[in-house]
Amino acid sequence: MKVQYKVVRPFIDKHTRKRYKVGDIYECSLERFKSLFFKDNAYNEQYIVLDVLNNAKKAELLEVAKEHSIDVSEDNTKAEILKALEG
Repeated sequence: MKVQYKVVRPFIDKHTRKRYKVGDIYECSLERFKSLFFKDNAYNEQYIVLDVLNNAKKAELLEVAKEHSIDVSEDNTKAEILKALEG
């Protein structure tokens, strides 16, 4: 399943110096995703979320979470998984 990353807090990318505003789609590596999603950055802020389709199947969401090191399990509901993917 293809995912996009959506900006939830404005920032300037430290590598490209490009300015991003809330709602923009941000393309990055998995390593960069972790820095901006898990607050592993100089400001301890979350800047992006996973933008997935609401009609995605639970199994697809679990796979996306696993690929992105987001802690969810098969016991979680689809709504709980979606919330975790948003940070």
